Amino acid sequence: DHILHLVKINTGSLNKDSEVIAKIDKPKRLSTQAHHSATHLLHSALRHVLGPETQQAGSLVNADSLRFDFKADAPLSTDQILKVEQLVNNWIQEDSTPRKFETTYDDAIEQGALAFFDNKYSDKVRVIELGPHSTELCGGTHVSDLSQIGGFKIISETGVQAGVRRIEAQVSYSAFKSINDTLASLTDGIETEAKIQFDWRDPSAFVKRLLKLKAELKSKDQEIQSLLQNSQNQSSSKIADLFLVQQVASEDRTFLRQVADQSLKKNKKRTVAIVLGKKDTKNLLPCIIMSTNDLDQDKNAKKVFSFLSEKFGGKGGGKPHMCQGSIENITLANLEKSLQDFC
Repeated sequence: DHILHLVKINTGSLNKDSEVIAKIDKPKRLSTQAHHSATHLLHSALRHVLGPETQQAGSLVNADSLRFDFKADAPLSTDQILKVEQLVNNWIQEDSTPRKFETTYDDAIEQGALAFFDNKYSDKVRVIELGPHSTELCGGTHVSDLSQIGGFKIISETGVQAGVRRIEAQVSYSAFKSINDTLASLTDGIETEAKIQFDWRDPSAFVKRLLKLKAELKSKDQEIQSLLQNSQNQSSSKIADLFLVQQVASEDRTFLRQVADQSLKKNKKRTVAIVLGKKDTKNLLPCIIMSTNDLDQDKNAKKVFSFLSEKFGGKGGGKPHMCQGSIENITLANLEKSLQDFC
């Protein structure tokens, strides 16, 4: 038998009959062993949680992670994932010494070894026994003690195709690093995007802050709904049989759009809804204009907004039937007169 190695020469040269020293990358090998043995334990844990009908459909093992495909008709629940993780970690802590031996295929099967690729085995096979929890036919590299796996963490559980699920997981330092990276990303997102200080040493404080924000949002939503209801109750008559004008005590443009939208729902034909808010810090009035789709181009929301911004000063823009911006020097009185002139 011959063992062939493909190599890349970085310096020097390699000639026939040259003496070489082959060395195993020990950290990489140990990590690969840990991920491989964890794959066997994962398989056994899945059979415990989902049932003995669970079968391997493929796998991939390297020094950084493991991937295990198995036959299943539905995604794992959060509870099932936690149970699988807990089983694997419990078995790791038992620190059993794996048993590796060769025997005949028939004898291995008689001893309870799992084998799902019948056509790949010769008469003589290698059996890997990981304590009382896993016995499989396998020719790969494994740990000498289960404690060398360190710890086990499922990273994801997804569907590959109909009837096949995939679990990706990590062990030992790889799992620890992945958890820390995820925590750092989460912390950065919370502090940068949500502007909430997050101390991983006291996650309960973060939960309390979230609950407080949730209560504040609920209160704000109730306030908006109340304002919206009040705006609907306000009497408004059409100006020039076309315009519905309202002013509400809010700078929130989302709310102003809701008010305008409600006006159009009540008046579904030939209507331009103009909603003014209260003055902002620059003494400008937020303005939302929406129009029904049946209006000609010369009377739609965009045309009206352009007319008002030119007459009173302002800026903004939008689509033919919905514009928003800010208007200067405008009151309800001079707005009504201007709209009469517009028609």
